[in-house]
Amino acid sequence: MDVVLALLVFTVPIWAVVLCVNFVAILQKLKYEEDHPQNTFWFTVSGAMLMCLLFFVLISLK
Repeated sequence: MDVVLALLVFTVPIWAVVLCVNFVAILQKLKYEEDHPQNTFWFTVSGAMLMCLLFFVLISLK
């Protein structure tokens, strides 16, 4: 269980970077009224992963 938790914690920065990059890409595409479904998908996935990882970390601390 500790190994899985360590892997989850080390992937948080990766998911955070994916979230930020896609957020900036969506904002740029909105400015020029371009289509952005792929960026929206990855933005949603990375946000959900960060929330799930946070939940697992908080549960494991109890």
